Amino acid sequence: MSKAHESGATFAVSPLLGSGGRGAPYADAVDVAASAALSWRGHDDGASPTTALALQIVVQDDADADTLVGAIEARGATRID
Repeated sequence: MSKAHESGATFAVSPLLGSGGRGAPYADAVDVAASAALSWRGHDDGASPTTALALQIVVQDDADADTLVGAIEARGATRID
């Protein structure tokens, strides 16, 4: 995310890494993704960003998307559609 922001990108896309492959617990992947996304949102590299950076996390289906959105909202973020 930091590299995308530094390059002037306005969005970044990532699959939900570790979401069930090789027996990894899906809930753990959701928790990590939600925490990491919100942690970066509060990142301060000393520079004033001139553009917002949107993050799109790719999931398998609507139920997975709802689970991820719920985890992000549970951490205090608001939903933007």
